[in-house]
Amino acid sequence: EVLTHLLGSIEGPCVLTIDGAWGSGKTTFLNMWTRYLDKQGFPVVQFNAWETDYSATPFISLASELAKGLKQWEADDTWATKLRDASKRIVPSLMPLAGTAALATATATGLDPTAITLLPQLIASLGRQQFDNFPEVQQSVEEFKVSFGEMAAEISKAHGDRPLIVAIDELDRCRPTFAIELLETAKHLFMADHVVFVLAMNRQELCHSIKAVYGNGFDADGYLRRFVDVDFRLPEVDKVRFVDNLIRRTQIDTYFQRTQDTQDKSTYAEILQCVFATHHLSIRTIAQAMHRLGLVLASVPDNRRTLIGTSVLALLLRTIDERLYDQFTRHKADAEECVEALFGSLAEGERYTPLFAWLEALTIAISADSTDLSSYTGSPVDMSLVGRYLALREAQPDADRMSVLRIRHAENVLLHFERRSASFLRPDEVRDELRSAVRRIELLSPEFLADQQRAEQ
Repeated sequence: EVLTHLLGSIEGPCVLTIDGAWGSGKTTFLNMWTRYLDKQGFPVVQFNAWETDYSATPFISLASELAKGLKQWEADDTWATKLRDASKRIVPSLMPLAGTAALATATATGLDPTAITLLPQLIASLGRQQFDNFPEVQQSVEEFKVSFGEMAAEISKAHGDRPLIVAIDELDRCRPTFAIELLETAKHLFMADHVVFVLAMNRQELCHSIKAVYGNGFDADGYLRRFVDVDFRLPEVDKVRFVDNLIRRTQIDTYFQRTQDTQDKSTYAEILQCVFATHHLSIRTIAQAMHRLGLVLASVPDNRRTLIGTSVLALLLRTIDERLYDQFTRHKADAEECVEALFGSLAEGERYTPLFAWLEALTIAISADSTDLSSYTGSPVDMSLVGRYLALREAQPDADRMSVLRIRHAENVLLHFERRSASFLRPDEVRDELRSAVRRIELLSPEFLADQQRAEQ
């Protein structure tokens, strides 16, 4: 609403950027905003730059998308026809330079080695041609800008004096030369009164693209400022609320209602929220992981009880550290390294809970070697994490509260680990449970389809 009010007060020309990291929701936000702008009476054209970066000339891509977008507001195709006619007059002057660039790229990448001997003569010939034709090119550019400006004024007037919004997405995913040329084309040829460009991009990545073309010492950020009038950065997402919403959307919460699993739903919601919120993961990555977990749990039949902890542990590790996950699934990972990867970013007070103690014990059990864990008697074993907890259990707590919590946590982890009757401490069951969870997570389980078919019946 704030940005819409801002656009309504701008007569243009103007360039507004929506900046955000990869996977932070720029496309989702842009799609929602353009729908909102449309309902508020703004003329809006959306343009995915990445889908057209195969084009030799960004001008053609932008002009074509604009002409296509303009059709939706008129019955007689007047504006779209005007834009096409004006574009046709300027395209011939842009093509020679694009052809030279394409040939230079092909030669440099070895796609056409025979062109090496012809390239200098061709560039010289095109250079002379460009020099001779420059007055004509300049005139055609001015004519296009006047024609586009008049058309923008007509469109704005027909929409209650609201500016024409050109929303460009995925600019930072384009090849560097295309991204830069598109920016320069928009700024020099399409900027007119009553026109606002909205660019969704990762500014940092786009700066890398600019440096890839102009060199590492180039002031890419200063270069971008020449094009941008207003910049807006997407606010950080509340990941706790985001995960909570995904638990409902992926129907993970229904798993506890329909299966024989007796675990408390809220405890797993808590661990997913805590771990995902404290790691530097994009919301896209979190959403993909949660959807995968939802798929795994949806495939579990109603009459079966499964250790959801194993699935959650494996999925979290897969999302945070795929290398460690691969070792973990083959029982070759160090328990302490796994625990640190999963829970190390949490504050000490947050991880010293009964649930985290149980999950740590499960991590140790899965990471253990083939030794029968039921024979463990509390003597030192070749596990650094267990050894550290054994030493903590025997230590006298200091006066501070955190020392007490640390020792209590070690006791809880060892308590779970030492319970011979706990099913998840039996090596064969641990491995079977992990194997089943991993096969479902990787969508490789032959039982997956059979379980789904039974559920449908």
